Amino acid sequence: MRVCAVLDVNDGVVAWWRYVHMCTSNLRFKHHFTTLPSPCMHDCVGICVSSREGDGSWQEDDVGNVGPSPPLVTIIKPLKGVDDGMEENIVSFLQQDYPEYEIIFCVDAEKDKAYAFVCDILSRHHTYAKRVVFTTKGARVGPNPKINNMVPAFDLVRSELVLSSDSNARVEASYLRRVVKYMTNDDKVVIASGFVAGFSPSGFGGMLECLYLNTFYARFMLLLDALGIPQVVGKNIMFRRDFILRNGGLAALGYHLAEDNVMGQWAVRERLKVVLTREPSYQHIGSHSLYDFWQRHLRWGRLRKGLAFGGFVAEVVTYPFVSLLIGCASIPAVFGMSLSCYCVLHICLHCASDMVLYNCVLGEHDGGGFWKSVCAWAMREITALPMWLHVASGNTVNWRGSVLRVLRGGDIEDVTESATRKLM
Repeated sequence: MRVCAVLDVNDGVVAWWRYVHMCTSNLRFKHHFTTLPSPCMHDCVGICVSSREGDGSWQEDDVGNVGPSPPLVTIIKPLKGVDDGMEENIVSFLQQDYPEYEIIFCVDAEKDKAYAFVCDILSRHHTYAKRVVFTTKGARVGPNPKINNMVPAFDLVRSELVLSSDSNARVEASYLRRVVKYMTNDDKVVIASGFVAGFSPSGFGGMLECLYLNTFYARFMLLLDALGIPQVVGKNIMFRRDFILRNGGLAALGYHLAEDNVMGQWAVRERLKVVLTREPSYQHIGSHSLYDFWQRHLRWGRLRKGLAFGGFVAEVVTYPFVSLLIGCASIPAVFGMSLSCYCVLHICLHCASDMVLYNCVLGEHDGGGFWKSVCAWAMREITALPMWLHVASGNTVNWRGSVLRVLRGGDIEDVTESATRKLM
């Protein structure tokens, strides 16, 4: 709505709003995290197939001090297949510097490759978790496969605080302590999540993926949070168990592709608080083909369109080449500069701002190199409008082997099941 109001006054102002937008996002980012934890190579006793006790040892420092009686936290890890960097991802959660936490890994079936893979990790790595459990049979509560996978695990939760964490998320050792503080400092905070930050991209598709996460998505998450608009990101999301239960449990999320968004709506409805933390959820990007990249962002673009159509339409004016065309209509005349000078300045400012944010989010992690990042940035911006048009042209997505139709409001239906019912 803010963008539309600006356009009514002067189309050219949109380009300058873009610069303010980018700079505000950069200034809002608080860079206070360090490097990723290195996986330790301590021996373990046996392979975990149902439950396993750790010694719970940890080292406390002044970062995220949780006090003398820290609350128990349960981490739910839904798994499907084996991702790039998955071992290091899992180990980063097994070795959290937090005194009271449990982990529940969940797979849809024992034949899933992730089951044997994680059991092998548990046999070779030490864990500080008090208990590690596996669930090997998912439920069927809707077309969302992630929720189907998590429902049996949620039934085993013994704690008030729960962290749902994707298999490709990686965090530093102090992550739990930092996030728990948001929940314990204010009883009205029911959800705490952080924006996603990519690292270690491989191949051109991987570079594009990393750039999208660390610039486009991070920028909008931080900007909207600065404006007081609640943001919930499902990569790593901590929530209160009783809050979920009184809204119908995880099963109530089975028909939503963006279950994190629905949880945020529940919180707003109850006038409770949602926190976007400054602890990013790192994602090991690894190798992505251009097709993988396109399909992933086609899926999330159509989800954004279903959730907030007005925002999706306004999104296009933030693309640099679109806002460049808008600005060309008035800014050179208003500020007395040549058209060519304005075009160069516009693109350079946009690229420089994105590179600042990109490297700020990366910290000390591998981002693929400066020139590769700049080349990938140029390709991303050139393809941004074609991607937007592709998103606008339909409402079906492919996700984890299922073809889903995104409905208004972010609800989903399984296209295959829908077709079967019609035939019957």
